[in-house]
Amino acid sequence: MKKELYFIVTFLLLIAEATFAQKQEQKRIDSLQTSLKKSVQDTNKVNILTSLSEHSWRKNNYDDALTYAEDALQLAKKLRFKKGEAVAYNNIGLAYYYQDNYSEARKNYVIAIEIFEAIGAVHETAWVYNSVGQTYYYQGNYSTALKNYFKARELFKNMGDKHGEATCYINIGIVYLAQGNYSEASKSFFVALKIQESINNQDGMATCYKNIGDVYLAQRDYPEALKNYFASLEIREALDNKYGMAYCRIGIGVIYYHQGNYTEALENYFTALELFRTIGNKVGIARSYINIGCVYSAQDSYPEAQDNYSAALEIQEAIGDKYGIAEAFISIGSLYVKTGDVEKGKIWLQKGLEISRELNIKKKIKEGYKGLVKADSILGNYKSAFENHKMYMLYHDSLSNEENTKILTQTAIQYEFDKKEVIAKAEQERIEAEMRFRYSLFIGGTGLIAIIGFVLYRNIRLKRRKEKEIFIAGQQIIELEKEKIESELHQAKKDIHQFVRKVDEKNELINKIYDELHKLNNLYDTEKTELKNTLVQLKSTSILTDDDWKSFQAGFNKIYPFFVIKVKKEYPTITTAELRFLMLAKIGLSTGQMADALGVSANSVRVTWRRVKNKLNGTLEDTPQTLLSRIDEIQITPNVNAL
Repeated sequence: MKKELYFIVTFLLLIAEATFAQKQEQKRIDSLQTSLKKSVQDTNKVNILTSLSEHSWRKNNYDDALTYAEDALQLAKKLRFKKGEAVAYNNIGLAYYYQDNYSEARKNYVIAIEIFEAIGAVHETAWVYNSVGQTYYYQGNYSTALKNYFKARELFKNMGDKHGEATCYINIGIVYLAQGNYSEASKSFFVALKIQESINNQDGMATCYKNIGDVYLAQRDYPEALKNYFASLEIREALDNKYGMAYCRIGIGVIYYHQGNYTEALENYFTALELFRTIGNKVGIARSYINIGCVYSAQDSYPEAQDNYSAALEIQEAIGDKYGIAEAFISIGSLYVKTGDVEKGKIWLQKGLEISRELNIKKKIKEGYKGLVKADSILGNYKSAFENHKMYMLYHDSLSNEENTKILTQTAIQYEFDKKEVIAKAEQERIEAEMRFRYSLFIGGTGLIAIIGFVLYRNIRLKRRKEKEIFIAGQQIIELEKEKIESELHQAKKDIHQFVRKVDEKNELINKIYDELHKLNNLYDTEKTELKNTLVQLKSTSILTDDDWKSFQAGFNKIYPFFVIKVKKEYPTITTAELRFLMLAKIGLSTGQMADALGVSANSVRVTWRRVKNKLNGTLEDTPQTLLSRIDEIQITPNVNAL
């Protein structure tokens, strides 16, 4: 009850704060316009014009923002007022940026940077570098965006500007998120959140919550994603931040879409669309159209899906949003495949995949290959389907990497730990201050004997507290070690499961090809021969790479830590191929599955089994399982130093 009351009071305070801020903002604008009417042609008038320009773009009045900024620029040039020129150029850039005209925005930003650097205005230079990074990000040039963000972050850090530093961390995290680098994205977002909390920046905290939600969403942790989205939405609604509210709605809608709750998904997407329209944000409008199209496609409402995809593409091409264009191409291509126009769909998918590879957008690359697998399978291009399937799995595994999830969890835990530590430190300082105050009173009232008694008492308490802290720390270390071991075993089992899954997927694909070959009885003999040769080639292609084997062996050794040691010590002449046979048999693979995993025939596996049986002194009645049981019974003293 107390917790609910706290949130209600906090929410009402935020609303009151936002309302007060809006009234104050309008008062400042009215005051500036009054001052403008009374001003003369001097630097003060330039400053008034640039301030009005800034207030205008913040209120989404971009035409007014441009007019004020251009008037300021002309007067600043006439007066040779360099700082006024630079600020005017920056405001012109911002007005273009918020209208999604990134090329024009960047032209003005670059001029502003040149002037700011020339006059030594470091703080202003840092902010404009950050703005340049954003123009490159929205045009899909991620490497150049990062260079500008890093430059801005360094400048802010050297100046001790926490707000600017946090903003850069957020933007850097957004780039990493777009590239599928979830571990680096989560690190950046949690660092930013910590800084925003230290300066009590509510809007900045809301941005961090939303972005952390995006990372959880990308890894399909929907409960954590929703928790962060709603935390962000609550703050942004109180601040009347329509831009932020819209993107929260997009994230919430995506979760409902993946959960199959299409009604709630559409409701959130349409809410976002209206908010983006209100502020004139074209990127957001296009993104909303794409998401609405996805829901209609899932509901088999294909004309509506096509209309929304096309509307999105038209906007994205107009503003040069490469990420959005790639997303639209892949969505349209997948829709064509789904509705039976497979050849046309494949063309769109390839176009989207080409842009996604250029930008290194792993998520979209994965979606592009997935669409091509389906298209090639329908068209009977099984060799191409197989190759595309391997690429799909490569990017799927990259994005689903356990390490990404592990680092995200560790980062979240570290953030919570640091947060509690700060609170505990503040409480400790309060207690110590109170104790010092009492101590001073005690001195005045009781004299030296009482002081000695107090010191002894305090030392005893400190000693007990220290002992308690050491005990608690020891317990925490034990728990952490236990969790680490459990986590490693879980990962090892997952690696082996993934290994078996890859074998099964290859086998399933080849069986599908066999079925299709049996249907082709009317082909000419030469065509049949060609198809059979393709099948032989596919069967001899191992889907399991050296990295797969290394991952499998690492997982196997964690689950069965002494198995390989026992075999090598007891049977020193065992070969690598024979050892692999025993390891695969240990996890329960059949002869056929082993053949698929090793890229050999089933007969070759049977020959290996006969060699293994001879080396392990097996009898005719022995099976792989009976020999494995004997290996388990071997007693061995592990060499600690070797391990």
